[in-house]
Amino acid sequence: MRQAVLVLAAGAALVGCAAPLGSTTAPIFGGAATTDHPEVGWVIFDDSFACSAVLVGARRALTAAHCVYAFENDPGALGVVFAAGTERPAPEAAVGVTELFLAPEYTTNPVNDLAVLELAGDAPVAPVPYRTAALSDDDLDTPVRLVGFGMQSADDEGADRSRRVGEVTLGEVEPVAVRWFSEDAGLCYGDSGGAVYLDGPGGWELAAVATEGDAQCATRGAGVRTDAFADWLANPGTTSGDDDDVAWPDDDDDDAGPPTQGCPAQAAWLPLLLPALGLRRRNLQEP
Repeated sequence: MRQAVLVLAAGAALVGCAAPLGSTTAPIFGGAATTDHPEVGWVIFDDSFACSAVLVGARRALTAAHCVYAFENDPGALGVVFAAGTERPAPEAAVGVTELFLAPEYTTNPVNDLAVLELAGDAPVAPVPYRTAALSDDDLDTPVRLVGFGMQSADDEGADRSRRVGEVTLGEVEPVAVRWFSEDAGLCYGDSGGAVYLDGPGGWELAAVATEGDAQCATRGAGVRTDAFADWLANPGTTSGDDDDVAWPDDDDDDAGPPTQGCPAQAAWLPLLLPALGLRRRNLQEP
C-alpha cells in the first residue's frame, strides 16, 4: 500500500545513537582547502547548501541517499553546483536535477546510503570514474583521501565553505561500506555525499561516497562502496527503493543497520548533512 510519510530532510530522524546537530565542527577536520577534485560539488535546495556530491558522468552525480531521499518524488527541487576553484560557487550556477534514484532497499536498510542524481545538462567540469573492482581486506591500511564542502563549525552555517581535502587510512572493509578511524582528519556536517578516494595503482580512484561520522566530527567515518553497487550504478533506473532481485555481497547482518562502534556517551554514527532543508512530504511504495 502507499503511505504518506513526513520526513525531515535535515536529518532529525538520525540513525543509531546520535546527538542533535550543534557540536563544534570543522569541514574535513584536519584537512586543507584545495583546488583539486573539481568533480566534487554541492547539492542545493532553494539556494541553500545541503550536502556534497561527486560527478561520475557528464550528467550524473553520486551523493548520500540521506541527503536527498525526501525529494524522491520531486527531484526538480534540487540542483548541483560545480566549479574549478576552491570556494563554493554561487547557487545560480547550479545544474538542475531531473531524476533521483535511491539505492535498492535504502528505505528499509540505511546502510545502503547511496543515491544517483541525473542532471539536466552537462556539468562544467570533468567527471571521474568510480571503482568497480571488489575491495577486500587486502586493501586495509591503504591511504584514503576525503573531499567535501562541510561546515567550518556549527556556528558558521552561513559562512562560505571551501572544498577541503584530508587523508586517513582505510580501517575496515564491510559488505557495502568502508570505514576509518582517525583523530587527525575526517568528515563533518555537509561532507556527506562527498568523495572517498582510495590510493590505487593508477592514482586516486573513487571507491566510496561519504555517508557517516560521529556527532563530534572526530575519529570515525565511513562511506558506501561503489563496487558493492556497481551493477545498480550501471543502470540505476531499473530499481528504486526496495528491490529483491539485486545481488549483494554476503552479509549476515543485512537488517542490523549501521554499526555503532560502541556509542561512547553520545553519537557513534550520524548522517552528515546540514540542518537547512525543513520538512518535506513524500510517498513510499510498500510491498
